[in-house]
Amino acid sequence: MPNAVFAVLHIDQSRSILPELLTKSGKLTATHPRAEEPISRGHIYVAPPDRHLLIEDGKVCLSRGPRKHFTRSAIDPLFRSAAATYGPRVIGVFWQRLQAQAEEQIETLRHFLERRPAVRFEPEKA
Repeated sequence: MPNAVFAVLHIDQSRSILPELLTKSGKLTATHPRAEEPISRGHIYVAPPDRHLLIEDGKVCLSRGPRKHFTRSAIDPLFRSAAATYGPRVIGVFWQRLQAQAEEQIETLRHFLERRPAVRFEPEKA
């Protein structure tokens, strides 16, 4: 896979083992990035607990910005920064269990990506 993957899980300040789980279950390495870490192709970057994951000029940025939907990390700051940095080359995929929040996230993503398509994974239909 030639592109980088960015993942956000709403865990707030809880410990996250998602990078370890993703690394063990696939071919790509996953980590919680360090601030200002250069983006590498074929790598999965998982937002660390209590930080927003942002993309800026070929590097990963971490932020303790305002909470979104009562949590940090949130997907909105990632979508916003990815769209601002890479525009139409961004593909957003997210898994949302609550219908109302899912619809809001789809509209948020479409807005950031200038009305490009968004994909939502629905676990009950998989």
